[in-house]
Amino acid sequence: MHPAIWIVGVLTVAPLLFLPFVAWPLVVRRNLHRRGVTVSGTCTSVTLEEGAYFSTYAYVPVGGAKPLRGRTEGRGWPFAKEGDEVDVIYDRDNPASSRLTAELGAVREWRIATWIIVVWVALFLPFEVYTVLYYG
Repeated sequence: MHPAIWIVGVLTVAPLLFLPFVAWPLVVRRNLHRRGVTVSGTCTSVTLEEGAYFSTYAYVPVGGAKPLRGRTEGRGWPFAKEGDEVDVIYDRDNPASSRLTAELGAVREWRIATWIIVVWVALFLPFEVYTVLYYG
């Protein structure tokens, strides 16, 4: 088999290995918007770890007896200050799965990365087909 087939094949397929990791925040956001319930919660603490802020929050699900806790993903800025009231959206089938509504809005970078991978594959796939047909 000609080396060009392998080179173009790797260039075509390699980005697909990252697609599940890049698209996951978009899947979580979509599921929470479809099945989510929004309640008020309280930011209980904000910590700075390795240059990223993590906000811990507490909330009580609708009809729930005990409060649940959640933690945001690390960002360069905190989503809330300690003691602030925050809006929490949680999965009605799994109340422990939650995010801050402010956190869900921050997916622009993930969406761009997903589209870059899709466009990359769309551009290289015809080139791979041509290479296989030419050198095949």
